[in-house]
Amino acid sequence: MGQLNDLLIKAAQPLAKEYLLTGGEGLYLRVRPTAKVWVYRYKQLGKEAKLSLGTIPSYRW
Repeated sequence: MGQLNDLLIKAAQPLAKEYLLTGGEGLYLRVRPTAKVWVYRYKQLGKEAKLSLGTIPSYRW
């Protein structure tokens, strides 16, 4: 299971299409062309649910 750290997060560059970096246990970093967004995936009543936790400031990438 992957572990995200500060170096990996800063090195993630936006591409034309969004992609996910896994942080483990349902936590993901969604890298979009315009922003990096934390997402938590979990199951509720047997169905997958997602919770957006916020963005990472883009001034450093």
